[in-house]
Amino acid sequence: MIDKENNKLILIAEDSLTQAERLRYMLEKIGYTVRHAINGKEALDTARKERPLLILSDIRMPEMDGYELCKTVKNDKTLWDIPFILLTVLDDPRDVIMGIECGADSYMMKPYSDNYLLSRINQVLDNKHLLTRNKGEESLEINFAGAQYHINSNPLQILNLLLSTYDSICQKNTELAEKENEMILMNQDLQNMVEKRKMELKIQLEQKIKAEKVLEKSAEQYRELVDNALIGVIITTGKGEILFANSALIEMLEYEIPEEFLKKGIIGFYKNPQDRDELMRLLNEKGEVPEFEVEFITKTGNLKHVVLSVSLDNNLMSGMILDITERKTAELRVKQYKDEMILARERAEQSEKLKTAFLANMSNEILTPINSLLGFSELLSTSGLSDDKILEYTSNINGSGNNLINLIDNIIDIAKIESGEVKIKRTDCKINHLLLDLYAHFEEELKVYGKENVQLYLKRGVKDQDFTIQTESHRLKNVLTNLIGNAVKYTDSGRIEFGFEPFNTEASKNGTWLKFFVRDTGKGLDENHLPRIFDRFRNSADPIRKLSEGAGVGLPISKAYVQLLGGEMWCDSEPGKGSEFYFTLLCGEGKTEAMAKEEPPISGKPLKSENPVILIAEDVESNFVYLKALLEETGCQLIWAKNGREAIEKYKAHSDIMLIMMDIRMPIMGGYEAISEIRKFDKEVPIIVQTAYAREEDRQKIETSGCNDFITKPIKREILLKAISKYLVIENAV
Repeated sequence: MIDKENNKLILIAEDSLTQAERLRYMLEKIGYTVRHAINGKEALDTARKERPLLILSDIRMPEMDGYELCKTVKNDKTLWDIPFILLTVLDDPRDVIMGIECGADSYMMKPYSDNYLLSRINQVLDNKHLLTRNKGEESLEINFAGAQYHINSNPLQILNLLLSTYDSICQKNTELAEKENEMILMNQDLQNMVEKRKMELKIQLEQKIKAEKVLEKSAEQYRELVDNALIGVIITTGKGEILFANSALIEMLEYEIPEEFLKKGIIGFYKNPQDRDELMRLLNEKGEVPEFEVEFITKTGNLKHVVLSVSLDNNLMSGMILDITERKTAELRVKQYKDEMILARERAEQSEKLKTAFLANMSNEILTPINSLLGFSELLSTSGLSDDKILEYTSNINGSGNNLINLIDNIIDIAKIESGEVKIKRTDCKINHLLLDLYAHFEEELKVYGKENVQLYLKRGVKDQDFTIQTESHRLKNVLTNLIGNAVKYTDSGRIEFGFEPFNTEASKNGTWLKFFVRDTGKGLDENHLPRIFDRFRNSADPIRKLSEGAGVGLPISKAYVQLLGGEMWCDSEPGKGSEFYFTLLCGEGKTEAMAKEEPPISGKPLKSENPVILIAEDVESNFVYLKALLEETGCQLIWAKNGREAIEKYKAHSDIMLIMMDIRMPIMGGYEAISEIRKFDKEVPIIVQTAYAREEDRQKIETSGCNDFITKPIKREILLKAISKYLVIENAV
């Protein structure tokens, strides 16, 4: 039951979390309780459940905007008397009409101050009894800006809304006036400084002229004084003939010989002759021009921005010329910098929006397989399940687990690419071997998915079975696996063809290029969607995303890998006819030393024992139980250590331990430290590291830690048994 007398709840409908938190802070500070909804639909549900004292709503929101929310509230018999304030930038006159049409009680323009917000809320709440006294029954149709509007608000609502709009505009005008006054004061200060400097320069010039009249015999000293001035000094006739110019002016206009400068004539320095005409007009009217900005062209063709301060007397023009080129250049640089900052900010905001949408999509994609894992795991606990049901549930659990692993791998790959962490290591790659492996794998995949109507074809552009190029086999296989996997997923009948062919162009100067392809007769894509299928952070609401299952990051990752390998990727597609994906790679010449070993060397033969003893160092009990289940049929005896220190102690206490499986991250003592301690007194016992770390630097650290081998989590039975079989002869290892 809502307590109307003590209702202090204000509902905020705002899709910007920053704006919403600012409103919440201001309102809660003065005793209001705040609920926040990110769109109109969520706000409407909250209003119906909690009936707030007041609703503050942004206009532009997803799913349901502020106008629709207001109209719905005002048409609801249980909510219509709740005061409703719209928040807007008010950049269109129609906003006011639409606010009246939807029945809003007040407008408030963004941005706003704390005091203004609180005064507006208090005003609306104080007048609530007037605004809700009678609800508008008659509909008034008006035409504004070519559109029809239906007004149901009562006169007091309309008057209050218009007054609030006017008040908001006045408030903005006041703020603008304050800013304008600040600019005026700053401009006045600058003008005062310029005037002061001009007065100083004018006084200097007057002093020089007086000194010339008084000290006619000291003309040489006067000339030296003028020549040493930092600004240009000039005297010309009314026709522009130069009678006198000091050294500063001659240097300013890039002349070395004074006589050459004097013969030039002042008119020849103006970039725009119209500026000279305007200056003479002002001089003829006023006798002097204290400040006249023009552009001069120097002897070498450079442009100089100068300010003239001159006077006209007896058809002689005299004055000073100040070079402001550096100031103008600085102003231009500041403007360019501001423009670049604005553009960079816009790009950053757009990138942030795309990444936010991407992360939201990833969250949903992760929760989907997790939900399946938890759901079917819970169903397995049901008593009386048939064998078929148990098989069905476990199959779903395995499928969801694999989907989750693939998704996490893709997210890790995206993170590596974004951070520039991916390092390409080119080695010899036998292309035809790799393609035949893929053919065998996907031929089986088609059977698993029940797509017997799809024919799989392999085209090898070079028939040599051992044809070799220099590339990173792992990345190349990932790219082809992703492209062929997509073709299998979206092709229900017809054919899938993949392979490569030589690709030589006039620009191919570094060797032979190969063009790889994957063609299918599947669903295909619309031409408008093709430019965005390789976008790394496209919006989760993108229609392309809805055409397929999964997180939609396989193609961006594949293209990024191809580019890292030195090639390019593109796509041709037509709805209903299928898709064709292509990418190029350079064959390369010669051989490079392998940068990493797929398997560490094994010395000697696997040890034989009827019931070999294995020490498992693992801090998570469920992981140990899982490994125990995987090894249950092998006859191995397992000893469990919960951390590195315990592993060392148990290994010393059991001389029959023949192999150690070591987790890396454990409490008290981690795996690296434990391996180091064990190797101090036993360098022979095989140690297999089990880890969830998959980054290249992690792998390198593991390989140099003193272990014999490593496997990555999640651990599959066949991989585990294969690793152990290198060192021990165990039962049921195949």
